[in-house]
Amino acid sequence: MPVHTRWGLHRLGPTTAPLVAFVVVVVTCRPAHAYVDPGTLSIVLQGTVAGIAALALYFRARVTKLFSIFRRRSKCEEPEAPGANSGGKAESDPDDQ
Repeated sequence: MPVHTRWGLHRLGPTTAPLVAFVVVVVTCRPAHAYVDPGTLSIVLQGTVAGIAALALYFRARVTKLFSIFRRRSKCEEPEAPGANSGGKAESDPDDQ
């Protein structure tokens, strides 16, 4: 019998596996005694600010596109019907004369 069915893990949802992994990492972690220099913090801060700016521009573009769907067209933006600019008459080509 496989381990996941013996322990009842097959009944857990898809969001439970990352949660279980996080708990295992937090419970079993030990101090690293590592040094983080100021350059590392600078890179992390720069990436965070760039990510926020990218999200802002992405959502701004989406909101602009959404509003453009509901925006009314002005009269100068409306497409003209064929032959509307010459009073219903077909335009003559200067090469035909």
